[in-house]
Amino acid sequence: MGKSRGTWQSTPVRATSRSRDDRKGFNHPRYSSGWFAPYRDKLFTVPTLLFIAFFSSCPAQNFRELPADFGLRAYRHVKQLCEFGTRSPGSLAESKTIQYLKDQFSGVNMTVKIDSFYYRWIQLENRQIAVNGSNLMLRTGFVNQRFQDTVRITGKCLILKPVMTEPEDLKDRIIFARESNQVIRLKKYSPAAIIILDESEYQKVSPLNNQIIELRIPASESGNPHKSYNIIASYPESDNNRKDIILTAHWDSNNGPGADDNASGTAALIELARYFQPYADTLPFNLIFVATGAEEAGMMGSKAYLLQYSDDLNHCVLNINIDGVGSGKKIYIEMKNPQNFREDDTGSDLELISTDNFQTGLYTSFLEIYRNSSAPEIYPPWLTKNITSTMKALHYRYSKASCCSGADHRSFAYLSIPVVFIDIISRAEKKTHHSARDLPTENFIDNLNKTGKIVKGIIIRTSSATGL
Repeated sequence: MGKSRGTWQSTPVRATSRSRDDRKGFNHPRYSSGWFAPYRDKLFTVPTLLFIAFFSSCPAQNFRELPADFGLRAYRHVKQLCEFGTRSPGSLAESKTIQYLKDQFSGVNMTVKIDSFYYRWIQLENRQIAVNGSNLMLRTGFVNQRFQDTVRITGKCLILKPVMTEPEDLKDRIIFARESNQVIRLKKYSPAAIIILDESEYQKVSPLNNQIIELRIPASESGNPHKSYNIIASYPESDNNRKDIILTAHWDSNNGPGADDNASGTAALIELARYFQPYADTLPFNLIFVATGAEEAGMMGSKAYLLQYSDDLNHCVLNINIDGVGSGKKIYIEMKNPQNFREDDTGSDLELISTDNFQTGLYTSFLEIYRNSSAPEIYPPWLTKNITSTMKALHYRYSKASCCSGADHRSFAYLSIPVVFIDIISRAEKKTHHSARDLPTENFIDNLNKTGKIVKGIIIRTSSATGL
């Protein structure tokens, strides 16, 4: 005896009682009896048909595979960019790079804008600062004044404790803290300075709480303002596209040709723009490709971009940043979680922010945008799912990292924009990073292919994500 197939009942119908039309499809007599009969009327209900219609129209099914030569084409861009030399702001290599990127993006019928911006920074003479004449080692900090040489501030000390709520009397105080995200969070209260120290140094100043102290910071301005450029490429906007995904990669390099850091990311950006061009009208969002300048000087290009287009940021659902994807073997992916956001994750121990850090108050304006943004408390669920599904489908092993390292996505994360950072690292990078030995190798081709597939997968899945 066969197994029961449920309690649904089916009434056999004589074929002679049906019209010719009724005999078509699943109304054919052959489906009116046997094992299929109990499921016939239940299977093709309205919800079921809607379910089938949804997945049959899923955007992912309309995308072709990446071209077989994606990695090779991107590798050729890497080699060309490296031939220009060190791509530093103000150099001949910069001019050649900008023209090259403009030509590449224009070649796939994109609208290309070249935005200039100015910046400057403060350089510490060393990591030592002095508090009441005693030397301490600075990690990072903020000084609420313009200066060109050594900073001297006298004020009331406040030792910020982790459990302390934000007081209202921080104006003109000299604040010491252990978490460097406090630089951004507390700057709005106009303290005289916020100094971030390691735990051992923090304990040394703890007894000074609420005392009048003298703070001395040896520093010097970097000189005249520097000028650099962002290259922004986009497809013609569709009336149906109300949201943006911004893809970024910095084109500049430091002390060498910068094959891995970051001709590799820039090359991937170019080829991704070429790949998605046929789908520009069908995507439910605009893809904006931004090759940023002066990232090596402190993510200046991404900050300048966000300031210039601050009115459009409400439309941005995601930033995907590609940096250092050429020479390594281990895939790292970062996402933003503001609850774990730490400004000191840049690894730049000598960073000192001042009110006049940028010409025309660029950094101060950036902080203003940050203050007015609303930070979600968790990873966007759709983004976590998209990344996990993408990497599983590609059978790629990867490591998760909490945001944010010192790359351009960090600027977007400041403003509570969801970010994904893709990096492929190796131990050998320590020997080649920011040096003349950062050269292209054939290993780049496979890595660039992987990068293209990862970005493609995330974008396709985002196109059908809910909750955006």
